[in-house]
Amino acid sequence: MNLTTHYLGLELKNPVIAGASPLSFSLESAKRIEAAGAAALVMHSLFEEQFSSTGPSVPIPFHMNPEQYVQHVALLKKELKIPVIASLNSLREGAWVRYAQYLQDAGADALELNLYFLPRTDNDSSSVVEQRAFQIVRLVRQFVSIPLAVKISPWITSLPQFARRLEEAGASGMVLFNRFIQPDIDLATFKTVSRLDPSSPQELTLRLHWLAALYSRTRLQLSATGGIHTSENLVKALMAGATTAQVVSCILLNGPEYVQILLSGLEKWLTDNNFSSIEHARAKVDALRKDAENAAGRENYIRIIHNWGRENS
Repeated sequence: MNLTTHYLGLELKNPVIAGASPLSFSLESAKRIEAAGAAALVMHSLFEEQFSSTGPSVPIPFHMNPEQYVQHVALLKKELKIPVIASLNSLREGAWVRYAQYLQDAGADALELNLYFLPRTDNDSSSVVEQRAFQIVRLVRQFVSIPLAVKISPWITSLPQFARRLEEAGASGMVLFNRFIQPDIDLATFKTVSRLDPSSPQELTLRLHWLAALYSRTRLQLSATGGIHTSENLVKALMAGATTAQVVSCILLNGPEYVQILLSGLEKWLTDNNFSSIEHARAKVDALRKDAENAAGRENYIRIIHNWGRENS
């Protein structure tokens, strides 16, 4: 069975990538990820707060300092056969460029620009916030030659146009979607509780909608992340338009070896449906993507709302 796919100019043996997670902290767990069959590894993000005076007043116990992070990328590249994708989340333009160069020099096969920033005042319009993203990509593209992916949130005003402008700025891929920290309120202590819970399969539907909508509208190679816990989830993401799927929560909960289960399930689905490769299957489901886009449209929205009582009575 041919599971090969392409992402960021890289030919990958299959579409399953170990996304950014604490599993990239150690060489041992990275080797387990590779042995389980993952086609590539995304490093956890390097944050500007780790190397600048703009960091928080309360020190954060970062696992690695910037020099150690760069050295770890070099170590993973030396010890692993699969591609290593570095991840960077910065604030200032100069820091984006400088550390992108360091990570390229360390041997990273590609770089994921993790655009995790939230407007907190009414001073910046949506266009200003989005323009900042394009400027970051343009700047980094000027100074590094390795492929760039952009990891974004789903809360973009016009995602198809946003994707087009990322492509024009020099990106090769886009990761859908970043998961923001959403604090809860503890009514017993009157304090906020901040945590990042594992994703759930219910989160996948948002990714499927935008994968299907973007697939024919952009040349960016799309990677899905969030909500992929089973082989069925994986198949849906690929059929909707993703070239790769980044898994995090499922391997944190079940161990890196869970990648083998995902891949076995993918192979079984392809075989059961008489497909010889992922590309063969993808070519057969263009109509499915169009149906998915139509299903999210205004007419279907009205139909579902007005038929709810009758369909559930």
